[in-house]
Amino acid sequence: MKSKIIINSILIIEDDELTASLYNFLLTELHICKNIVIKTEPEEGLEFIREKCLNNECPELIFIDLKMQGLTGFELIEEINKLKVSHNINCKIVILTSSSFIKDREKAEELSVDDYIIKPLSNEKIQSLITKHFDIQ
Repeated sequence: MKSKIIINSILIIEDDELTASLYNFLLTELHICKNIVIKTEPEEGLEFIREKCLNNECPELIFIDLKMQGLTGFELIEEINKLKVSHNINCKIVILTSSSFIKDREKAEELSVDDYIIKPLSNEKIQSLITKHFDIQ
């Protein structure tokens, strides 16, 4: 059964192109979003967010991998949090990671991450996330 579109824009920041493509496929199949953007470099993801937020078009949901080349997921989230404050942005940040380390979960809580999902992403995890964080009726 198809879900109805409830999110305008989702940004996936994942340096593994195959994994990012799988996320895109799962999200597309659920029909919950109008626009899905993939960035495989964290710096590109941050620049995309800056540009969109300046135009009041910030993604409503951002999936971020923790372990990436360049900026780590946590460094990226720190920068996004600064933008959220300076531009009064309301977007959900979800970490998608293979890390089940307690210290990573604690750091995510410190950074006010909205959710922490252990890979692999699945339809069930997406549905649970949407139900938890978005007003669906």
